[in-house]
Amino acid sequence: MFGEDYSPTKDSSGYLTNIPKVSAPNFGADSCKGNLRLLLADKDDISPVLSAVDAVIFCSDALGPPVPPEVASGLLESAGNLKAVSVLSRTMNEEGYGFFATAARAAANKEIWDNNKKDRQRLVEFEDTLREGVKETGAPLCIVRAGTLKGGGRGGDESIGEEWALDPAFYKRKQTDIVNFQMLHDCETSSCYVLEGDVGKGGGNLQVVKANSVKEEVGDTGRKGAAGALVWGLGREGEWTVRAKEGRNTPVGREAWEALFENGGGGYETGN
Repeated sequence: MFGEDYSPTKDSSGYLTNIPKVSAPNFGADSCKGNLRLLLADKDDISPVLSAVDAVIFCSDALGPPVPPEVASGLLESAGNLKAVSVLSRTMNEEGYGFFATAARAAANKEIWDNNKKDRQRLVEFEDTLREGVKETGAPLCIVRAGTLKGGGRGGDESIGEEWALDPAFYKRKQTDIVNFQMLHDCETSSCYVLEGDVGKGGGNLQVVKANSVKEEVGDTGRKGAAGALVWGLGREGEWTVRAKEGRNTPVGREAWEALFENGGGGYETGN
């Protein structure tokens, strides 16, 4: 999230952020309008940015850590004014995972989180690095635990200029069949549950059947819900499990997310 303009601005949650002014690889010609972009740079270029911001979000769509642990450690070391850190990680609770989840990942959907030992250990090491890195500043660390990520296209009311989440070209990039299940998932299941702790479960022995389901399923997390938790979770210490919930609208704004963090897990697993 680093660019030629190092002047930070306040985002909607009240934290100083930096949005770059340079071009970056994207999903298409019309993509990345106003989206955060990741620009690789050396420490001398990054330090002026990090010394100004007071919140950092580590996030990746990959099944492993967003960046190598040593990179995260260096970033936190340079960010001397930190007030909050959040990170997108995955479920470590082993209930509902195992053979069926791994089989579904191999046969039906390569993005399924199957909680295998190798990927889980990489994330554990990354989380430990962040915990150690925030000790110097005392910044609270919010860990958002996701399952299998689904959906994630643009949200908000475009008629009033409200746009967030990913550009529509994301759907084209993710489409693997005639039916675009990522888009259908957003239409059917854009709401979310938020549960305190690492309490999410995997899809169990029905994981293969529900690998590309657009309905509310145990073990699935909407990308928009995960993104909202990362932003509005800044300043909260602890672990939070986010799961996809039936509904067309993703919660937006401080009031809605505070309610979710306080009591957003009621009804999780109902009907699954």
